[in-house]
Amino acid sequence: MYVFHQLFALYRQGRSTNPDPLPSSYWNVAILFYAVSAAGNILLVIPKPIVSVVSDPSGTQWKVSDITRTCAVASVLTMGAFAALARVRLAGQKAGAGELPRN
Repeated sequence: MYVFHQLFALYRQGRSTNPDPLPSSYWNVAILFYAVSAAGNILLVIPKPIVSVVSDPSGTQWKVSDITRTCAVASVLTMGAFAALARVRLAGQKAGAGELPRN
């Protein structure tokens, strides 16, 4: 599936169907939504009084709270980094091309 999507992306590269670029406010909403989703994962780090334990096939026991915290930190760092990079890139495009006139 990845190969198909990558080949399609290479085919579509440089073939814009929309001659007018979208305003930056359109992209700001998407970046904000992604950043808020990342920040929402911080709520998963709040400790809960109930200690649940799961076992893997080898018999090792794991605390569910430890697994949840690890996933939350990984998603915050990953999603947060991509949201920050997107925001920096959008700001660079604004500075280079200027804002489009609003109708």
